[in-house]
Amino acid sequence: VVAKRLNITVGSLTTSMNSLVNKGYVARARSEKDRRVVNVYLLEKGIAAYKHHEEFHEKMLDAIMETLSPEELVVWAKSCDRLTQFLKSYDKSHIKKAK
Repeated sequence: VVAKRLNITVGSLTTSMNSLVNKGYVARARSEKDRRVVNVYLLEKGIAAYKHHEEFHEKMLDAIMETLSPEELVVWAKSCDRLTQFLKSYDKSHIKKAK
């Protein structure tokens, strides 16, 4: 499910997850109900990294918004919306073609 959502191979996901586990960011645990399912959990170090990344994005957005006029903010917001729509539609069409 995660590999499909990220649009990467299961092998690539496994390699990345192994690295994150070895670095102490995440832990894996097999589901008790279905042994084929592997649940992934953020550890304390992973939660800290996530929060750090989230703060970076907040600071970046604040810095952009502080420098733009109200009119420029409207144009910027519309541009971001259009980019998001494009990326979502591209991802969907790309996945359909890959199948």
